[in-house]
Amino acid sequence: MILQPYKTLLTMSKEKLDETLAVTRAKTAQKQAELAMARIDEEISTLETAVTERCSSKNLDFDSIIACLDDIQLAERRKEQFQVILTQMFPGA
Repeated sequence: MILQPYKTLLTMSKEKLDETLAVTRAKTAQKQAELAMARIDEEISTLETAVTERCSSKNLDFDSIIACLDDIQLAERRKEQFQVILTQMFPGA
């Protein structure tokens, strides 16, 4: 990286400075969305474990199993929506 002269930096407008940071900000936003998707994956895995535990217990609580399955489907839907957003907002990434 070659540093720009201080005088040049002082004469740059706020818009020009923001423009130079746009690529970095876009990458940051993309990585935040990917992190959110990873958290959703973790949530799905945790819920799947919970379903397995509930299904293998002595006293089956069908309402609890159904609630976990609903939560899994909601999390999967959110993950799909994140993927659609990422694909549309960050094409080619």
